[in-house]
Amino acid sequence: VAIGSLPNAGPLISNTTGSNNVAVGAGALAANTSGSFNSAFGTTALSGNSTGSNNVALGSGSLSSNISGSHNIGIGINAISGLNMTGSNNIGIGQNAIKKNISGTYNIGLGYQSLFNNGSGASNIAVGTSALTGNTTGGSNIAIGTEALKSNTTGGYNIAIGNGSLFYNMYGQYNV
Repeated sequence: VAIGSLPNAGPLISNTTGSNNVAVGAGALAANTSGSFNSAFGTTALSGNSTGSNNVALGSGSLSSNISGSHNIGIGINAISGLNMTGSNNIGIGQNAIKKNISGTYNIGLGYQSLFNNGSGASNIAVGTSALTGNTTGGSNIAIGTEALKSNTTGGYNIAIGNGSLFYNMYGQYNV
């Protein structure tokens, strides 16, 4: 199903062998060739997806740079949108949640700009505005609260609960 229009980039315009896709919005799933079982709702949602399957994008620009990542859920304007190319099994809910993910897997970002800079970090959970927003490669972190673990870039195995907890931690590991 394809609903919407954009000159030379309508929804599912490039689809060749992909099946069971739903695209609603100008440019939604525009680059999809063989990806299947994707749902894209919003202007340019999943627009860069080519071979990724089983993705859900709800919101303008959500998952727009996804190329081959699968099993992702992006809800909100530009959720998991910036660079996600191969990252899979991620959930981003909120504007700019997990925005710069490239290859990170098994991440959950709930809240405005949660896990914003995550590139390849895996198995992180961020709940709250700007929680783990500086994280780039750190993995297995849990941040609950506004700006919890905000400055963390590469640190792993940290647990921060409460607004601003472990705010300045950048590289430290195994902190609670």
